[in-house]
Amino acid sequence: MVNNEQAQTHPFEMRKLPGKVSIATMELNGARVQIDGVDIGVTPLIDVPIEPGEHQMTISVDRYLDYGETIDIEGREVEQRYQASLEPAWAVIGLSTAPAGADVLLDGVVIGRTPINAEILQGRRDLTLKLTGHKAWQEDFDVIAGDDFTVPLVELEPADGLVFIRSNPSGASVTIGGEYQGLTPLEVALPPGQNHELTFFHTGYHSRKTSIRTEPNQERELNISLDPELASVSVIAQPEDAELYVNGEFRGLANQTIELMAANQQIEIRKEGFVPYTTEFTSRPGLDQAIRISLKSLEQARLDQIKPIITTAVGQDLKLFYPGAFTMGASRREAGRRPNENLRDIQLERPFYMAFNEVTNSDYRRFNTDHSSGTVSGVSLNNEAQPVVQVSWAQAAAYCNWLRSRKACLYFMKSKVKNYWLQS
Repeated sequence: MVNNEQAQTHPFEMRKLPGKVSIATMELNGARVQIDGVDIGVTPLIDVPIEPGEHQMTISVDRYLDYGETIDIEGREVEQRYQASLEPAWAVIGLSTAPAGADVLLDGVVIGRTPINAEILQGRRDLTLKLTGHKAWQEDFDVIAGDDFTVPLVELEPADGLVFIRSNPSGASVTIGGEYQGLTPLEVALPPGQNHELTFFHTGYHSRKTSIRTEPNQERELNISLDPELASVSVIAQPEDAELYVNGEFRGLANQTIELMAANQQIEIRKEGFVPYTTEFTSRPGLDQAIRISLKSLEQARLDQIKPIITTAVGQDLKLFYPGAFTMGASRREAGRRPNENLRDIQLERPFYMAFNEVTNSDYRRFNTDHSSGTVSGVSLNNEAQPVVQVSWAQAAAYCNWLRSRKACLYFMKSKVKNYWLQS
């Protein structure tokens, strides 16, 4: 703006034009170039306009280490040239195997066959060598760029042979070379080219040995039958026509000498009308063994279940008497015999319980609190520990019913002086 003043000064600041920059990478083209993080193309670059001043130049390409440099651009269309030398981001690793020809896998990808000098990028790398008929070899390496090395010769081992083992019966223990392997059916891997001794064990059967030889990568099946180990056992049973069952299988009449496996087995002896007998039995070869059984009738078993001594609801202990025959009364030659004490043959047809002690006044008064046993010749019979008297058959029956309601029933038998209490 020019005004009316005689002298005028107008300042101007000139801005430099961009410089002309050329960038190349030695013996390598196609490297990506960035200036201050902005992509400007791939090498070689010629006369690329770049604003004057300091800038950060980065050059990168696959399989090479990134190159970085700070550059000072003069500007004003001055030509400037930069040449970068990129270092490889790999190391050369030498691999060889015996035998040769193994596939080389880098992180799971095949990159060639041995022998090989492979360019492997830096970092943690997984190398695997595989050859048909041999075990795979695998190792992890920390690869450093430019740090070349050679892996010592890898001797590949022949691959194991796979053997599937069955036995009859199954569940047999197996050892190979004296080391326990498990129970059949069983699958094991065995080194090839050598004999392996297998031993089979099973309770009740003779052990058995065999040997096997495998080839690399071979799959085989082995089936073994074990012979049972038997022992003679005599079975003696009553009644004589009882039947014998072994592990639930009918084996004829019980009275016999039978061959049993030397293992735990269930022995059962049965007869209709009798309680079956069951036991676990293990025969021992070389020993004389016998099983002696007398079956109980159902009635005898029922009687055996009756407790020999019980206690009533009022605390009386009672003893069990089994059915039987006896004679009661007194003979004519017995001193003090009365006319009505004739000898009688008695047959008891049912078991019964009789108290060890008479029912006391205390016992009876738990049923009838007002009962009085009276006196004899002026002597009281009402002490708590004395046997209760003056009890009619009707009162005895009522007392019995009262005890029955408490899961105990007493029968009463009168004597000349005392009452005796019986429980059915």
